[in-house]
Amino acid sequence: MPPVGALVLLLAIFSAAICAIVYELLIGSVASYFLGNSTEQFSLTIGLFLAAMGIGSWGSRYIEDSRLLSRFAQLEIWLGFLGGVSVALLYTLYGYTDHFRSGMVVLILALGILIGLEVPLITRILRDYKSLRSALSTVLSLDYLGALIAAMFFPYLLLPFLGSLHTALVAGLANAAIGLVVVLVFRQWLSAWRFRALIIQAVAVIVALAGLAWRADGLLARWESDLYEDRI
Repeated sequence: MPPVGALVLLLAIFSAAICAIVYELLIGSVASYFLGNSTEQFSLTIGLFLAAMGIGSWGSRYIEDSRLLSRFAQLEIWLGFLGGVSVALLYTLYGYTDHFRSGMVVLILALGILIGLEVPLITRILRDYKSLRSALSTVLSLDYLGALIAAMFFPYLLLPFLGSLHTALVAGLANAAIGLVVVLVFRQWLSAWRFRALIIQAVAVIVALAGLAWRADGLLARWESDLYEDRI
């Protein structure tokens, strides 16, 4: 693996760690907004996220070595989509269904499983570039550092200036962009049809999230209004 490829992967796991914590904090915040009792909501969110990440890490063993790069890129693309629409899904569940809690749990588990796949996949990819000990320590260091950055940015920058919906969309676009960059940088490592398929998926997700971001203010106003019987 060329040094530039290793650098891209390390930057990818750092960025992905930031997005992962942002999704976790967003779900806890939105659930607290709708249901109250922030201690309960954040405890449930964090606990389920960690358990789901463990499931994802365990399941990573079934991904073949020959498909690690394509699977990682695909993971980032679709994690970006699910994370990007997470807040919109929560508003829809609360405003139009009676299944907010169960839907939130399913969303947390799905995101957590996908996030749990990231570190094992990156470590296995980098194992061919560095020793396992070096690769694992580097990946985990960047992962934890990214978590710290997200925890600091979320309450002081992201949520106050962007709001929950736009923050989710920005994080989702970042995840999808990570996947797209990995595909472009490692193009020669992918078969022609797999490269085209991943490019199409990345572009589709980015366009969908960008479209949602373009309509976000109107949609959020409508969802907020629909939470109340009278006009607000």
